Amino acid sequence: MNAQLREVVAELDGATRRFERLVGGIDEARWRMRPSADAWAAAECVAHLNLTHEAYLPRLLAALEAAFVPGGDQPLAEVSARFRELQKALVAFIEACDGHPIDRVEIPSPFSSAVRFNLWATLLIIARHQHRHLQQAEEAALAAQCA
Repeated sequence: MNAQLREVVAELDGATRRFERLVGGIDEARWRMRPSADAWAAAECVAHLNLTHEAYLPRLLAALEAAFVPGGDQPLAEVSARFRELQKALVAFIEACDGHPIDRVEIPSPFSSAVRFNLWATLLIIARHQHRHLQQAEEAALAAQCA
């Protein structure tokens, strides 16, 4: 598994440990008790996470199955020039975002209009996505060199 996926699994493992500590030390009454009228009970918090998982998992599976896989016959110079051009445009956009409420601007996912991220999260997703595929490209180039 690549480092980014290991990082996510480590986060989920940490959440599982927190959950197990929580449910291991709570009775049914405390589980359902709201700390105040406008705050969720522990039961509601975990039920919310379950609903989120149930909503995301089908979308994640569908997105993975329908992921865009480009052809590998594109010339180095052409793809490189386009990458550099798009990187410059993306950086210029990010610089123009300074001073704007990037945590409140919502962007729909390119895979499903039902999924929306704030601009900050979208930019982080794009950056991580680039690193993931550049790592993959580096590994492919190394393997091709050794062949």
